[in-house]
Amino acid sequence: MRFEGSSMYMWLSFRTPQRVHAKYTERYDCFNYALVCDRFGVPDRVASALGTARLQDFKIKDKHGKPIIMDKSKVRREKEKCRQEVLRKRLDDTNLLAFSFDGRKDDILTIDKIDENYHTRMVKEPHLVILREPNSELIGYVRLEHETAEYKTTKLNGFFNDKNISLDTLIEICTDGEPTNTGPHGGIIRRFELLLKRPLHWFVCLLHFNELPFRHLFEALDKSTSTEPRSATGTLSRQIETCETLPVSYSMDNGEADTFDLYQPGINNSF
Repeated sequence: MRFEGSSMYMWLSFRTPQRVHAKYTERYDCFNYALVCDRFGVPDRVASALGTARLQDFKIKDKHGKPIIMDKSKVRREKEKCRQEVLRKRLDDTNLLAFSFDGRKDDILTIDKIDENYHTRMVKEPHLVILREPNSELIGYVRLEHETAEYKTTKLNGFFNDKNISLDTLIEICTDGEPTNTGPHGGIIRRFELLLKRPLHWFVCLLHFNELPFRHLFEALDKSTSTEPRSATGTLSRQIETCETLPVSYSMDNGEADTFDLYQPGINNSF
């Protein structure tokens, strides 16, 4: 660089700074080590110190003959890789985290051959609808010929095998409170626990559980021969049509009320 003055010239030279290369660090993977540290909540600084000590005990060195030092940033990055890998396996289509199922009867169009002629007709056919949880994504359905828990368990397990869906990551099953599904010894969920040889989370719909006591109570009081909402013929069902014109009952003014024994013979109290 040149500076001009009144009677002289001054030259200044600047040295170009030399680039300093960082020390070479041997690249290695410690997936299992980071996975265990993350599982038990070991901080990154402590995990790096423990890892460095173990590498020195085993006399593991890099290609230049220098001891390998595990940095805390290395542990943090390996933990992040472990979490991403575990999450990827859980979200894989071949692995199932949880599923729900429910039975229903659908109208199926069938074709019958009668005297060389083909006739179509609608029949009711029971199915078991299977959803992937969470997000309730439809997986498929299976046809049922029997309503036993053993038969349904066999059909569900065969369905997953045909779809190449693994149950190794299964942690929960969602269903309603039907005894066939939630039986403590022979229910479908219990049979899956015995099949997988480990416990599962039971997610049982409480709406069905809350509905059954009132339904059994109404059937006992109504004494109707039909339980359909539009064809009930009991005492209470017939009075619903004219309930607005009935007089108001003052039987509660005396502080006495008739009690109804819910556990008397003839009432279904299996709920």
